[in-house]
Amino acid sequence: GRLVLVTTWSPRPWLRAAFDALAAAVPDAFAGLHATDPRPELAEAGWRPGHAAVLRRGYPSLVVLARRA
Repeated sequence: GRLVLVTTWSPRPWLRAAFDALAAAVPDAFAGLHATDPRPELAEAGWRPGHAAVLRRGYPSLVVLARRA
């Protein structure tokens, strides 16, 4: 199988910290807003992470393609 994940993420550490701070400050609205790179967890779950791309326009995101190992 194939899997595509899109997560909140930025190559800028200060922006990732801002996402985490916002989630902590307003948990009712932003509880799930955490800058996450899912590749280690995907590999642990039996998926082979492949292509990954950072989206810099719009909402900073990381798109990861994975295949079942």
